Amino acid sequence: MLPLRVSMGDPMGQAKSGRLPAPIDVSGAARVFDPREGELYYWAPSHTVAIFHDDLGQSVPPPGLVRLGVVDSGLSSIDEAGNSFLVRIEPATGTPTTMGS
Repeated sequence: MLPLRVSMGDPMGQAKSGRLPAPIDVSGAARVFDPREGELYYWAPSHTVAIFHDDLGQSVPPPGLVRLGVVDSGLSSIDEAGNSFLVRIEPATGTPTTMGS
């Protein structure tokens, strides 16, 4: 799906989140229950991605999050973006977007 633009909001003051246009198959993926600031996660039940911009010390309920990556620039801008904005998510330079057989 990358690169991708996602409309995001900040319902709890800890993570900017937005729904993906389609689900990601995360069967067998490791789950995270204590997300870290500056990381990108996927919440499978609602097909939502989240960028955590503040660590409020809260844990995530089951089934947990799947870590997708790290925000390598602009985290402070994401933090200050308010409750409705678009974000572009793309693979890191040199990271393949598809896997060959």
